[in-house]
Amino acid sequence: MAMLAVLTQAVGVLKLKEKSAKECSYGKRGTEALTQANKAAFAENMALANESLRRSRDVASRLALTPARRAWRRSRVKRLQALAYTAVLEAAEAIEVTPEQVFNLQRKNGFADFAEQNIKASFRFHTKEQLQELMDRFQIPAEYVLEEGQAPNIRKRKVPGELFLLVGLWRLHYGNNLWDGRELFGIADTTFLNKVSNKFIDWMYQHWRHLVLDHLAFWKPYFPSFAEAIRQKMHVKSDNQLHYARGQFEIAAFIDNSMAPTCRPGGGPVAPGPNARRHDPLIQQAFYTGWKKVHGVKMQTVDGPNGMTLDAFGPVSVRRNDLYPLAQSDINGKFARLQAGNPIEFKMYGDSIYPILSHLRSRYVGNANHPLTRAENVENETFSACRETIEWNYGRFKSRWAYLDYKKKLKLRARKFGVRNAIVVALILENAYTCLNHNETTHYFNPDLENPICLPPTLAEWTAVGPRP
Repeated sequence: MAMLAVLTQAVGVLKLKEKSAKECSYGKRGTEALTQANKAAFAENMALANESLRRSRDVASRLALTPARRAWRRSRVKRLQALAYTAVLEAAEAIEVTPEQVFNLQRKNGFADFAEQNIKASFRFHTKEQLQELMDRFQIPAEYVLEEGQAPNIRKRKVPGELFLLVGLWRLHYGNNLWDGRELFGIADTTFLNKVSNKFIDWMYQHWRHLVLDHLAFWKPYFPSFAEAIRQKMHVKSDNQLHYARGQFEIAAFIDNSMAPTCRPGGGPVAPGPNARRHDPLIQQAFYTGWKKVHGVKMQTVDGPNGMTLDAFGPVSVRRNDLYPLAQSDINGKFARLQAGNPIEFKMYGDSIYPILSHLRSRYVGNANHPLTRAENVENETFSACRETIEWNYGRFKSRWAYLDYKKKLKLRARKFGVRNAIVVALILENAYTCLNHNETTHYFNPDLENPICLPPTLAEWTAVGPRP
């Protein structure tokens, strides 16, 4: 509580300083009348503000890590921190001092401004060369024009293309507090960082969503090698009990759904004021699953043994079971039309909820009258061991792009299509990461990398189809 009192006092000091700065700025002689002494006093107050903000972050961190503390204390510290920050920015604007000067921030605009050893921790890709390849292959513009405000008062700001990419990767990498971005990018305006990250996600979705939503034809030549990799792994995992003829094995991919919990949608009143009408409770029910006891959405993906997502559909409400996206996506029909007339038509394999269709297989199911044979049991167990790799993919996906695993950040009604765009863009980036670095699934089905069976394509090959306007 003593620290809270210190922060409260610091805010009061900042407010007085803000008033003094404005009086100096808007006095009889205007900003030009600001003397060197006033500037020195302002700098001293800025140092006090910086120290107050630093102490408030330390207090907030300690409170957040102490289970015995009350939640309202953490909230109080954050509010005080925001008030102090706002007061400093307003005072700086009054005497024409940039926020970056106030907080002693060194702005970073591109890859060269970051140390090589910090690239992976902040942006997930391993090197600056990989980041540059993302710039080239996804054709990210050298400068992105960010429009702020509403017509007719629209202000345009130019964002360097490298910064555009870095902010987007950083935001998806983890649901960071935007305050952390001030120190990382040297940009005091956290609202600007939020807008840039949102625009990056929207831009990637607009131009490159087809790489995971409508790119199945690209993978058709890979199906034979996918099936051969699974066949060989089935042979090994079954201790040589299962034998399939080379070139006759049909399973080339795995299908499943991944869930992304979100905030509870439609809570609270429709408008401010007493006795205001509340949102229709059906909104919440539409995105709730009693099985996992969460609100959220799910994505259906078809993954190959090279560790990449071949096709995706969604998101749809978690209220639906896995058969709903199966029917809506017509993925079985896509596989059938894509391979019509081929000597051998490859299929997907799913868990026990999926039915047996022309291009979809699932587990053998026995009963009291028709128990499973020993061979069928062995095949079920072996297929389960291979199909588990799609669960590994989901785990890596949520670990690498942890923004999608933090439900307080995923708000279905906060920004139009924001959650959908973020999930699809993260899938694109995960595939790009696999093209450049491979993953556990890649090594699982390619134990001998000197003689690989089904490695991922290069990023240039995967994106060769080009962007959509």
